[in-house]
Amino acid sequence: MSLFVRAEDVESVTALREQRYRVSRSSALPIVRGAIISVRQVPGLSVEALQRIADCHLAEAMARQEPWMNACPAFVPGASASVRFDGSRFVIVIRSTDDAVASEILRRAQQLQPAARTARLASNPGTSTL
Repeated sequence: MSLFVRAEDVESVTALREQRYRVSRSSALPIVRGAIISVRQVPGLSVEALQRIADCHLAEAMARQEPWMNACPAFVPGASASVRFDGSRFVIVIRSTDDAVASEILRRAQQLQPAARTARLASNPGTSTL
């Protein structure tokens, strides 16, 4: 089961970017390091509990790969996740220092956005929301 089993709770996805300096350090290039995913608050769910769920998903991603895992940004081997609450929603940051892993995290996370879900469901009737 994906960390985002209720994909309809995903409010927004943005790229997690970091500045990388060139050798001269005169300029910085923004690079993708993963995704920032805002999720509706779930009554009774704490930050600590959601962090434990995220940690379990990351461990499962390292242990095995199943076809159903291919859509979830938390199931990318080499990812890490942190959870916080911003007062009205959960914010899940999934990241990696590996460029390819970070890009895959963002690609999968973007598929959770409402517009992407609607387009995917319209083109594949009968599929789940994830």
